[in-house]
Amino acid sequence: MTVGDPSDKYPVRLNPVEVFSSEIGMRQEQLVYLAGALEEGMELIGDINVVNELLAASSRPDLVMSEPVEQMPLNSLRDINHVNNFIPSWTAFGVRVFRDEVTSYDWEKEQKIEPVYKGRRPFTDEERARVFLLSARGGYEGTKDFAAQQGFDNDFVRDMILQTHIDGEAFLRMWILMPELTERLMSWCLDEVDNRYRDIDEEIFVAYSIMSRLVDRNDHGALKDDGTIDTWLLCH
Repeated sequence: MTVGDPSDKYPVRLNPVEVFSSEIGMRQEQLVYLAGALEEGMELIGDINVVNELLAASSRPDLVMSEPVEQMPLNSLRDINHVNNFIPSWTAFGVRVFRDEVTSYDWEKEQKIEPVYKGRRPFTDEERARVFLLSARGGYEGTKDFAAQQGFDNDFVRDMILQTHIDGEAFLRMWILMPELTERLMSWCLDEVDNRYRDIDEEIFVAYSIMSRLVDRNDHGALKDDGTIDTWLLCH
């Protein structure tokens, strides 16, 4: 081995053509799935009676819709930059994970402070059930009060409300009506530390296209103070 040979640091040199082709193949599989799921989802939510039957039979019958209202449309993937709250919120789904062995350090106080953020992990079955029970109980204060009555952890509840779309009625409806699609969207958007800024425009387009048809006039925040529909409700 020669001095400075990079093989001592990187013992396996992969073929870049094979690596790139593999990435394209995996992404293609995801996009094909998203296209099919979006088509099925749009057909399903096109019938309000079917939607309400499924919601009424779920663990959250209070989410039955009485009057769907219009939301800002997306006519291309380029429109995603208008829904500026979606990408940070979607990458915040899941439970926060920290590196146990590493913490940040406050040199002035000479003490360790918060552990270093690592990323997010998917919900367990128990956490998923907790989310279904807690979410969409009337905005931040309503959900917080309901969570306190149920004895749930404040940090979990605060993350759920402030950092994701989970506290929105439209999101919960999508999750109930299309659980597999919603779980995959969340999984693909988790902000894992090495993949935090991955382009997720396609996932956002699919999620928004469905959720924007699942907003009801009686949802928290659907009406502005003057009584008109907030067509940007999902983007705040």
